Amino acid sequence: MYKPRRHHFVQAEHIRQFVDSNGTVTVYSKEGRSFDVSPEAIFWQRDLNSYDTPDGLNTEFENFITEVENQTFPALAKTIDSEIVAAEALNALTAYLALSRIRSPSLQAGVIAHHQQLVRTSAIMMDQRGAFDELGPLPDAENRSLTELLDSGALEFQINNAVYLDKIFQMTKQTHSILLNGFRWNLVKSPLGRVIISDHPLTFVHPGRHFGLYGIPPGGDDCEMAFPLSKHLYLVGLWEREFESFESEEAVNELNTRQAIFASRHFATSFESTEWLPLALQFRNFSFRTKADTLEHPAGAIHSITGGVFPIESAEAAEEENPLLGTKPIIAQK
Repeated sequence: MYKPRRHHFVQAEHIRQFVDSNGTVTVYSKEGRSFDVSPEAIFWQRDLNSYDTPDGLNTEFENFITEVENQTFPALAKTIDSEIVAAEALNALTAYLALSRIRSPSLQAGVIAHHQQLVRTSAIMMDQRGAFDELGPLPDAENRSLTELLDSGALEFQINNAVYLDKIFQMTKQTHSILLNGFRWNLVKSPLGRVIISDHPLTFVHPGRHFGLYGIPPGGDDCEMAFPLSKHLYLVGLWEREFESFESEEAVNELNTRQAIFASRHFATSFESTEWLPLALQFRNFSFRTKADTLEHPAGAIHSITGGVFPIESAEAAEEENPLLGTKPIIAQK
């Protein structure tokens, strides 16, 4: 039986809303490259929604994702066609956005790293209490303890992707509730068709603010969500603040900047322009990431997992100001 292995984290049908007359998009990389490609060929990761079992690879979660997309994408398509955010479409729209936030290679990496750190800390604490003494010397360990093997890197724990997939259900439900009940949604239009879409399309910022290692709160007084629907439209949510839809290339510039900031590697556009590659390179040292951190202390360790715009590991990035500090409120760009 055929099992899909290429799992999109941005739906190909969604990317199709950004294609040119040839049915392709132009992709710009933070590494300084650009290329034309079909919607099916970008923003996917092998086995993102699969995990290994004794009976082989389980890809059932990819089928679930496809079913959710089939139920929610029509609301997105209708919003694009009508250029109206209908009240009856909001539940499906925000469910689609919630899935977009959670179905992410960044979140996958963060969740798996978080669980690796939890297991490692538990194993060390058990080792220090003598829980493994009765097992005797570890094979090929040269009489080193489990703790010594872990500290030296000779031993490490691997976490099955099922851990990440298990977390998606509850996290999607929580995110959906926040998006549906906390934000007021409307559209920002680009008459020139200049909206771009990145490999992390849902952006959320508190304009001009950077929360450091605490990550970005996905809600609160000044929080702004944005999601590219098509080459002409952004769906924008303001926390508990109503606003009317409007047209503004200046606002689109701000929202495109956020796409470039959040992008892990790439963003796609409907046309080539000399403005896009400089935009990609401007934020090459930053991206939205889900970070797992461990703070050691005598009683064990404190573990945290946060999502935010963080610098990549480089000396150049360490000297730069976080780009979130340069973001501006959307309404100010009307």
